[in-house]
Amino acid sequence: MSRTYDLTGTMVRDGEATGAISEEELVASLVLFLIAGTQTPSDVIGNAVQLVVSRHLPAHDLVADPGTLSDFITEAVRIDPAIHMLTRVAARDLEAGGVHIAAGSRVLLTLAAANRDSRRFGRQDEFDVGREGNAPLAFGLGTHYCLGASFAKLLVDVALAELLGRFPAMSLASEPSYREQLVQRGLADRVVNLEG
Repeated sequence: MSRTYDLTGTMVRDGEATGAISEEELVASLVLFLIAGTQTPSDVIGNAVQLVVSRHLPAHDLVADPGTLSDFITEAVRIDPAIHMLTRVAARDLEAGGVHIAAGSRVLLTLAAANRDSRRFGRQDEFDVGREGNAPLAFGLGTHYCLGASFAKLLVDVALAELLGRFPAMSLASEPSYREQLVQRGLADRVVNLEG
């Protein structure tokens, strides 16, 4: 028996009953859930398909083993993540890379650069599905780990398994273009030949 959970309804009811969340906070949270739950997984899928077709990766091999597909997705979000940057506010004075950051300062975190840090990833610019200990920051870390990461990974896994399984000979029909955005990286359009 499956169970469903109405997150939106629960948040609205709890917010009204307890006053723990303002209407503005509720709306901002729901907009975030909408964008994070649709646009980000869509961009991960698009960027991953772009990697498959541009690098002529063997789609049959990727979908033949769930472990290989999972490793491919992990490496895909490391090499070409959907979220490139995040902003945070420093909770206290700190020093990072020899730079003093005062409490309350806004900090721009470049996750895409961290995913290619040579101190963490050997051969950081190579695409390697078999990369050992691969743990990119594509979904954040610690208390800032994405709440929807498990859902996004499941969605991407199912979509790629279906797409690559049905159309393993996909090829580029034209050069893709990316949306002009600073924070999020995703394709504006992509035309592929489904049969190769």
